[in-house]
Amino acid sequence: MNLNSVIFFMITLAVIGMAVLIGLWTYNTTAYNSNVHALTLDMSHFTSLVFTYWKTPVVGGGAGEDVTQFDIAKLSGFMGMAHIISDKPHKEYYSSITENGEIRVISITGNVVVLMGLGKQLRNKRFPTVTCTVNLYSFTVNTITGNAVGF
Repeated sequence: MNLNSVIFFMITLAVIGMAVLIGLWTYNTTAYNSNVHALTLDMSHFTSLVFTYWKTPVVGGGAGEDVTQFDIAKLSGFMGMAHIISDKPHKEYYSSITENGEIRVISITGNVVVLMGLGKQLRNKRFPTVTCTVNLYSFTVNTITGNAVGF
């Protein structure tokens, strides 16, 4: 084996290595972005359930457009979320697990409901997040995407 063959072999290995690294990076980025989009669609479903609960009469299990009937436990039950009591750290919350991540009701303040979703695809030690702020009076939803280590 002469020097030219060794150099050619080393260059070939370097090119193949770079191609593999670029492929892995592309796959990870695409998977992460897909998780953001899928989580956003999940959040769209849950925000529609918030409006459905708001408009459903109290006798039908909803809030009847009355903020005094609107609380996290009732809303979460209507949306089919599980009531979780964690002992590390002691925290109580309502959650729904989907194929794309976990959705939680973060808060209800007057006529504003905040939902947050945490995706499953890890990138740079962080997961994608989608936060929706739902205004019941104006029927608007403000959606913000980001990333976080956890809830």
